[in-house]
Amino acid sequence: MSSEYPGGQPAQNPPRPSQGPQWRPEWQPNPTGAPASPGDPHTLVPSPPFSPPSVEPSQRGSYGPGPQPQTATPAQPAVPSSKRPRWLVPVIAVVLVLLIAMGALYVIGQQSVEAPLSAANVFCTDLKAQKYSDAYALLSTAYQTRVDAKTFAQFSQVHDQLDGKVKQCGLAGLPGAGGFSLNFNPKNASFTAQIVRNRSYSGVVTLVKQNGDWKIDALDDAVQGSDIGALVTGDRFCQALATRNYAAAYTMFTPAYQRQIGTVDAYTNGLNRVFGGGQFQIAGCEPQLTSYTVTAQGDSAALSGAFTIKVTTDAGAQTVAVPFRIAFAKIAGAWKISDLEVVQSQG
Repeated sequence: MSSEYPGGQPAQNPPRPSQGPQWRPEWQPNPTGAPASPGDPHTLVPSPPFSPPSVEPSQRGSYGPGPQPQTATPAQPAVPSSKRPRWLVPVIAVVLVLLIAMGALYVIGQQSVEAPLSAANVFCTDLKAQKYSDAYALLSTAYQTRVDAKTFAQFSQVHDQLDGKVKQCGLAGLPGAGGFSLNFNPKNASFTAQIVRNRSYSGVVTLVKQNGDWKIDALDDAVQGSDIGALVTGDRFCQALATRNYAAAYTMFTPAYQRQIGTVDAYTNGLNRVFGGGQFQIAGCEPQLTSYTVTAQGDSAALSGAFTIKVTTDAGAQTVAVPFRIAFAKIAGAWKISDLEVVQSQG
């Protein structure tokens, strides 16, 4: 080993970069073997061994030969754990239970609402078919105490006569509300209904659950057709006369008519003198429903009919029909008798 190389053997020639056939080395060894001359460009001058500086791997590319930088491994995306958080399981269970409960409540509610509507539809079908006895059977007990089957049938016939037969029934849309009004609870329900005759009539229908079945509990006068409230007053008046409750009959007169016939005592005493001896008795009335008329304004009406008078003589008892004509006036929402005329029979 020569002393000319204090650092040991000279470093090996660096590998030639692969730059193709055009690449030529910038230096050549001394072909003569003469001692190296520092000024000779063709003389290979030994250099001390190369020791690359200690740098970060990211900086080594700028230093030429030396340890090659390691290729950085790309960061792998974080893979979510397949294990669910412990709190998520009970939350999912609660949500499922709520969804099932809401679905069950919807089905129950739908069926509950359909039941009273179905009862109202059956009632309408009976009215369209003029099956008044069947329709009466669909009324609640409370409704039936307010009107008997005969009167219900008679009033239904009056509506058919005045307004035309029932053609269609259904829920009534409310102007500006975009739908219909429905109030419902497990024991009663009410909704705005529409009945079509010669024209449409709208009003509230109320139902009540009675012994497990839905029954019609009330019908607005407006939904039934023309106002026939005067007929109700006339019927009550006849019943009061038949039971000799003349004071009650007097309260059904308008104030103007009361002033015309005198005080209540004068009225009751006069009737008792005629019908109190047992020979004559007012047994009831037979209204001619086909004669009933009501003004378009709904403030006055008229009805013809006949009082049924029972006459008892030594030869026996018989009934006599005494024709009458009653005029009605609507005062503060109530129908009152404004005039009563007994029509003399001809011959």
